[in-house]
Formats: sequence, C-alpha cells, structure tokens
Amino acid sequence: MTQVLEEARTRPARLAAVNELGLLDRPPELAFARLTALAKDVMAVPAVLITLVDAERDFILGQAGLPDAMAASREVRQSPTFCQYSVATGQPYSLEDARLHPGFAAFPAVAMGAVACANAPLITSAGQAVGNLCVIDFAPRAWTSEQHAMIGTFAAAAVTELDLRRAVKLAQIATTDREEVLETVPDALFTLDAQWRFTFVNSKAEAILQRSRHDLLGNDHWQMFPEAVGTAYDTEYHRALRDNAVVRFDTQFESTGRWYDVHAQPLTGAEGGLSVYFRDISERHTAEAELRESEMRFRSVTESATDAIVAANADNRIVFWNSAAERIFGHAPSAAIGQHLTMLMPPHLHAHTATLKRTASGAFRLANEVVEAEGVRRDGTVFPMELSIGTWGSGQSAMFTAIIRDITQRKQLEEQLAYQAFHDSLTGLANRTLFHDRVERALARAMRGGHVAVMFIDLDDFKTVNDSLGHSHGDALLSAIATRLQRATRGCDTVARLGGDEFAVLLEGMTSDGDADVVAERITSALDTPVQLEMREVLVSASIGVAHAHAGETTDELLRNADVAMYHAKGRGKGGTTVFEPGMHNAVIERMELGADLRHALARHQLFLAYQPIIDLERGGIQGVEALVRWQHPVRGIIPPLTFIPIAEESGTILRIGQWVLQTACQQLLDWDAEGSWASVDGIANDGMANDACVPLSMNVNVSARQLQDPALVSDVAAVLARTGIEPSRLVLEITETVVMQNTRATLETLRALKALGVRLAIDDFGTGYSSLSYLQQFPVDILKIDKAFVDGMGTGGSDATLAETIVALGKAMRLRLVAEGVEETTQRDQLRALGCSSAQGYLFAKPLSPVQLSGWIAAEARASRQRLVHTTIAPQPLD
Repeated sequence: MTQVLEEARTRPARLAAVNELGLLDRPPELAFARLTALAKDVMAVPAVLITLVDAERDFILGQAGLPDAMAASREVRQSPTFCQYSVATGQPYSLEDARLHPGFAAFPAVAMGAVACANAPLITSAGQAVGNLCVIDFAPRAWTSEQHAMIGTFAAAAVTELDLRRAVKLAQIATTDREEVLETVPDALFTLDAQWRFTFVNSKAEAILQRSRHDLLGNDHWQMFPEAVGTAYDTEYHRALRDNAVVRFDTQFESTGRWYDVHAQPLTGAEGGLSVYFRDISERHTAEAELRESEMRFRSVTESATDAIVAANADNRIVFWNSAAERIFGHAPSAAIGQHLTMLMPPHLHAHTATLKRTASGAFRLANEVVEAEGVRRDGTVFPMELSIGTWGSGQSAMFTAIIRDITQRKQLEEQLAYQAFHDSLTGLANRTLFHDRVERALARAMRGGHVAVMFIDLDDFKTVNDSLGHSHGDALLSAIATRLQRATRGCDTVARLGGDEFAVLLEGMTSDGDADVVAERITSALDTPVQLEMREVLVSASIGVAHAHAGETTDELLRNADVAMYHAKGRGKGGTTVFEPGMHNAVIERMELGADLRHALARHQLFLAYQPIIDLERGGIQGVEALVRWQHPVRGIIPPLTFIPIAEESGTILRIGQWVLQTACQQLLDWDAEGSWASVDGIANDGMANDACVPLSMNVNVSARQLQDPALVSDVAAVLARTGIEPSRLVLEITETVVMQNTRATLETLRALKALGVRLAIDDFGTGYSSLSYLQQFPVDILKIDKAFVDGMGTGGSDATLAETIVALGKAMRLRLVAEGVEETTQRDQLRALGCSSAQGYLFAKPLSPVQLSGWIAAEARASRQRLVHTTIAPQPLD
C-alpha cells in the first residue's frame, strides 16, 4: 500500500493537472460546500468531504458534517488517508469497518473516529485522478449498490465543478490561441464585456442558447434574451460583478425544458466583463430528484411501518433502525446504530449470530425466511418475535435486513387457545382430548414399569338438579364437584371433565390395585357432604367405574373398560364403585346389539301387546286392563321389558314405541267394545254375586320419562283419541313416581295439559320414590298404584305392610282410587279389600294375556260366575 501511495503522490502528470485547476491555497467555494451538504442529506450519512491531493497534502475543497478535529484545518498533512488511496488506485472503494482491515486500521482518520467510508476518485476529462469524494460514517456501515451509484453521481458533479474552474481559468488567458483553447472546454462557455455584449461564444454555447456565434458576438445579452431581465440571470450576473466573486445557480430553459448549472465569474483585466459557464445537468437534476423522492418514500414506508426494520452488515453491526424498532426494543437510533446484533438477543441466543454471518457471506441472493426467536428489550425483558430476513450481496459487501414483529400478544392468544383446546371451560379441568393424550403417555411409561388405572365418574340424578334448579345452579354444582375431585385425588393424578356430568381420573405410580380403591373411597367420601348452592343444599352421589391397565391394552380399550364398569355401577344403584371385569364387556356388546335390533323391531312387527286385567275389589269383576309391551326377538325369543325399555329410553326409540303402544291399545279397546266381550262379565262379581252396576272398562298405558319430556306427547294423545273415538276418561296414563318428580315444573304443565284432554292419570310404583305429600297434592292424578314390594310384605307384619296401610290411608284421604300391583295370594287380596283398596291386579287373577287369550279368559270367568250363581240359586233347602 505504501509503494502505491508514493507512486501516485509523485506522478508528474497528475500533479500538473492539480496545479492547472488553480484551486490550491484558495478560500473555500460555496459550490463544493453545497455539493457535500446535498450528498450528506440525500445519502443520510454523517459526513462528506471533497479533496484535492497533491504531493504532500489533502486539500479540503468542501465538507459537511466533519467533526471539529477533522474540519479545523483545510489541509491534512497526515499520511496516509482514504483520499490518497482512492487517488492512487483510481478506483472507487468502500470499507464497512476500517478497524478490521490491517491496511487501513492505522490511518489517522480511523483513530479520529472514521470507522466506515466510501470513496470515489475525481478524474478529470484528461483522465487524471486529482482528488476524492469521501463519504464517512462513525459506526460500521454496509454500503449498498444504490449508495455506490449515488456516490459516483456526486463525484461526477464534483469533477464538473473542477472542469468549470479549469475552463474559467483558460477563459482569462490572454493569448492569440485563446479561442482555440476555449473550444476545448467540454461544456458551454461565453464571455461578456462590461456593457454586457458577447465577446466570445463557443460551439456548445451556440447549441444551448440556440443562436449562432455570428448573431451573438457584439450584441447586447439582454437585448438578445429579454426574458432574462429581472431573473436569476440579471441578479446573479450583477452580483458577480459587484462582489467580484464566482456565482453559481441552476436554471431551466423554458424553450427546451432542460436544466443547466450556471457559473459566472468576473474577468480580470482593465476591460472587465464576465465569463459564463453552462453545463447541462438535466439528467443529474432528474437523478437527484428521483434520489430525494426515493429516499422520502423509503423513510416514509419504514417510519410508518408498525414492525421494526433493522439492517445489519456482514459483521452483524446495525446500520439502519426505524422508529418501530425504537418502540419495540426501547433503544434510540443513536444508541443502536453501530452496535452488534447481540444487543437485541438474550445471551443464550448470541451464538446464532454466527449463522447470520455465514448466510450474509454467501453468494448474492435475496432469501426471505420467516423465523421465530426471542428478543430482549432495553429493560432486559425477553419477548417472542417473528423475523422476516432478507440477504443481499456477498462477502464484506453483504448485508441483511430483518422485519421484526413483536408477537407477544399472538403468543398469549395461542397459549389461551391451546389451553381452551385441552381444558374444560367451566371447571378448568383437562378435557377429553387432553385426558386421552395423558392416558396414552401413561401407558407408554407403564411399559417400563408401573401401574395405571382409569376411573370414570358419573353423577347420579344430575339431570334432576339441572331441570329443577336451572342450568346456572347445575354449572355451579359441576364446578364444586371438580374442586372436590381434585382435592380427593393425589397431586400426580389427572382429573378431567369428559362432558356433561361425566368426570374421569387417571391414576399413575400405584403400587397395587388397592391404591385405586383408596382413591375411590376418598372420592365417595368427598361427595357425601352436601353442596351449598346459594340457599339450597344439594346431595350428590356418583357411580364410579374403575379399569386397571394390562399389558398390550390400548388407550381406547382402557377408557372403554372404565366406561363399561361405570355403567355397571350405575345399574347396581347410586353411589357405588365397580371394577371392570371382562364379562362386563360382553354385556355391553349384547346391549348394543339389542339397541340396533330394537330400531327395526316395530317395522318388522316384532313388538306386541299383552293385557293384564285390573280387578275391582269393591264391586267385583274386571275394571280394565293394563297394556304391556313385549318383544318377540327372532333369535333371542321373548325379551322382557326390563331389558329393552332402558335401551329404548337411551336411544330415543321409546318415542316411536310409545306412540305405537298408545295407538294399538286404544284401537284394541275399541275392537273389544265392538265384539261385546265386556258384556259377558258386566255385573258379575268375582264372588259370583250379581251386581247391577255397569262401569265402562279402562285401558292403562305406561308413559316413559322420555315421552313425558317430549313436547309432542299431548298432541299425540289427542290425535289417538280423535282417531279411535274412545271416551278420554277410559284412557289411563301411568307414570312412575320417580319420573313425575323430574323437572317438576315442566312435568306439572304437561300433566295438566293431558288432564285437560279428559284422560285419567295414575302414579305407578308409588312409595318407591321420594315425593312428598305437598308435591303429590300439586299433581292432577286420579289413581295411586301400590308397588308390588309393599304388597309382598302384607301378612308378615313387617314395615312393608305398615307402608301399604299408610298408602291406602293416604289415597283415601286424597280421594284417589288405589290399585295394588302384584297380588298373588288370596290373603293379600282379602287384606287389601279389608283396608279399603279399591282395585288390584296380579297373577292371582291373571297373567298378561294376548287379546284372544283375554277374550277367552273373560268368557271363562263369565261362565264360572254364572255356574256359581246357578248353584247357589237351586241348592236344596233344609227341611223344617
């Protein structure tokens, strides 16, 4: 480098060109100051200077932004310098960080703070490098290709200025070959005398002024160009003469629309006058305007962006920083520019800047990649950010930009959505999806040792709470139960709400099967205490199914087994716990198959009705019949109602079955009326005594819980009554006591609507539920049916007999008709009659019969009654 600088410094032709300009040791000129100020503003850099370089020094022609230490003297005698190297090589060059280059690190300018620079040599039209335009930054900076082009533009403008000085100097030479010399000037030149007359015009000036040399020489400038009077021409020309100084201004010729850079300088000598130099700067003017507009657009876009925009060089030093970056990270631009990118990253991510450097040092490319990382604010807080990274250039000229978005709110929303996706919104417990995943992971861990079990928990009679107290109280109850379950289980257990009133518990780390029993007991005990809901206390119990994991068992199989065990526990009564056994699964499969077959039973005419007589214990004879549905399965044979009715309830098939039963029973009643089957037993008591009364016989039809909840029930009953035409009072709808007490308000409205049709209502299985006298008095019922369990206990003197007596007394007090179910012995019949029970049914009288069998039974009963009556009438009388 030293040899190169020495050769350039002592090159005779170059030194002659520098001296020819006549600018050394002269006061600074406004033109160069304007040019450096413009370059500093357009390129947004800290400092710009223009120098001439002779054998011993750098002579500063103009500067903008130089620190006092550098600008204090117009002559820089220190060696070497950036400008000297530019002149020596005759080529543009730039440094992102001169401190990193051994050849430049020792330059005095670097010691004074000039870290980054970009240089373009000033090469005259004769091809001599006489000076340099130097752009300086006091922090590391990557120079873009666009900026290099701008530096070249400003260097060309500086060369124009130098050519102008040379031309003006030549114009003042008083030699015989003056005109020939001035013709060599590369731009337009003319001279005026003290009376403003043209004294010289070169060929390029003829073209610009659009006048021939012959027309112009000797003529007055203002007469030839009257439009220039009072304009910048006049003002600036007079100022040049008045102040004996060089003036410079830009002007646009209206005739051509082109822009020119005009220099006017007084001529030396006795005659005086003015030399005027024109250079066409239309392209430069347009380029500068475009540069300003581009810079304004760039700054407008970057400053209005809501995302941080940060640019860094190949050494990961920050070179650009917008206002959004200041807002997000908290650093002002002055504090961020020049700093290493690690200031934006937590310590554990500092190593990642090496990756960025490798990317930036690769081949030229524009690689947009969106990544997520962590950022650190000025106050030290770490936050999630999203970066869109683009890379330009290669080697030490490479740089990359990052559009950085603070995604803290998005991450919080994602976490919230993820939590909602895997947790129950009401209780905060794990939901079905998360529970399934936890069980799957637990089974995988259990393969390496350990014991896993799953509990399914279903609240008993929760629907009653929901229907009677409302959903808000139901939700409060579920939340309270969730809290109790968490407290009753171990800290390592997962408690989940699967939906509705179903909960589940995953048990891990157990030493034996007995650990699950302990947890089940704790849960049962936790639920024993009533739950306080505002001013009410609600008793809660739960049915619990437990399934222990075995080798090779899948997650779905384990969950299914726990569910099966829970249903078995519920079927055995409230508040119980059942551990899964393989046979239970077979029962579930059978239940599913029955459910599938039941959906087609009606269409395939597999269902039929059997009728059991209801006997009038007071008057004697048959009072009515109860219709009982039966299922003749093609493979399994007769399936009892206790087996298939619950399945029909769960699947909803009971609605269609119920409609069919109602229609078929009422139609059968109408058919029997038409046959006159009832007439044979009317008035015949079951003890063979005559009875003149004739009571219309009734048809009792059972209504399930699902039917009672169906809004169409009342209209369905009304439609059947209309189609068959039977007297509404002959239809008795039987509803179990437990069903009546569910959702009491809605049930009461439905019962009143049915009662308004004229039908009679009976409470079936009375005494097995939990109704109170106050509730019973609200319902418009006509009949109480005493459950078979109480009838069985009659004659034993036990509590069941006492309860039967109490029910009979209650019915009498409320003026309700009483029907005893399941009467199988004459002693039971006699005792019921003695208590005042009005009616009875059971195997003592008849089993459920088909319509044909019932007609035969009626005929047989009628014959037997007549026979007993005749025998009594013709019996021989004792003799006196």
